Amino acid sequence: MSGGIDLRWRPLATGETAQGLVYAALADGQRIEWQGPSGLAYRLLQWIGAEAPDTPFLYTVETGVDPADEAELMAWYEQDHLPRLAAVPGVVAAARYRLIEGEAPCYLAAYWLTAPEVFESPAWLEARKTDWTARMRPCFRHPRRTMRRLETSA
Repeated sequence: MSGGIDLRWRPLATGETAQGLVYAALADGQRIEWQGPSGLAYRLLQWIGAEAPDTPFLYTVETGVDPADEAELMAWYEQDHLPRLAAVPGVVAAARYRLIEGEAPCYLAAYWLTAPEVFESPAWLEARKTDWTARMRPCFRHPRRTMRRLETSA
């Protein structure tokens, strides 16, 4: 791996000291994994949007899923949910990852936003209103949703 973008994050609600957050890239620019707080690593499954998002906010959703629901969850994210949310004004990029190292829920969705209010906007809420979404929400196991303020490392 070469290249990549180093970012520091801090939870908006607590104002904690920034911690390391990195996603690595191959020389050709293809993102392959996400390295997050506490030594977690995620492999990229899907990317929609700007190649190198330069936004001040990152909204993430981590979740587990029962094996019986996993195939449908993957199809829902790929075909419906991620494309709909990526099209919302203020979303610069959206991605899905699968955990490959560490202890955390097995899936992570990430949304690079121009403002934290984007994920509560009428367009965002409308994009989430599908019958398929209503069927999938109960399949989430131990979801964690976090809004982060991003700063490029100096």
